[in-house]
Amino acid sequence: MDYLNQLNRAIDYIEKHLDEKLIIQDIAKEAGISQWHFQRVFRGATGESIKSYVNARKLSKAAEELASSKTKILDIAVKYNYSSHEAFTRAFQKYFRMSPKEFRQYPNLKRLGNIMFRPHITEKYLEHLYEGMNMKPEIKELEAMEAYGLSSIMYSTNDPLFQENFKNIPNLWQRLRKEIHDIKQDNLKRMAFIFSTEESKIDSPLKYYAAFEATEDLVHLNL
Repeated sequence: MDYLNQLNRAIDYIEKHLDEKLIIQDIAKEAGISQWHFQRVFRGATGESIKSYVNARKLSKAAEELASSKTKILDIAVKYNYSSHEAFTRAFQKYFRMSPKEFRQYPNLKRLGNIMFRPHITEKYLEHLYEGMNMKPEIKELEAMEAYGLSSIMYSTNDPLFQENFKNIPNLWQRLRKEIHDIKQDNLKRMAFIFSTEESKIDSPLKYYAAFEATEDLVHLNL
């Protein structure tokens, strides 16, 4: 699966529809990836969520219009699908640390824009992120094995609790190491598993397992 090509198709679609209401399902369809999987691929490639990127690009395009035209702030807000002047101002203030009016009056908008605008992600930029590495999955079939470990909830990228993963998963590994502190861990094969089912939906939490391959020393542990 050529993820790089699919991401570029999705990003091109976003750029062409920034002045429309963008729906993740439609973007994922353009990429040819399921909505659930697309969000993980996008975050893995860019380091940010698709929602965050779209919002930043909309605000950056709105800021360009503020800087280059005398169009009313409300008209720009409506163009980029904000429900009101107030909603646009709140989002703009949060991103640029100043109101649209203050932004328009800033003495050196060109310099400010170079620093603060969210640039359009390009194919060259994605390739630079991975230094020529491709993002094609490698599927391997392994022989059956036993593993001992601990499990935790893993929230999807579309879940408001997604950031909790960056705390929960490291804590899970710390707990596991404490459980087997009397065993030399350098000799153990560490493994991580993420489970979903056919019924999993975009917001469904997953189950994450932190584990070590079973050894004679681990067989008698009750984790």
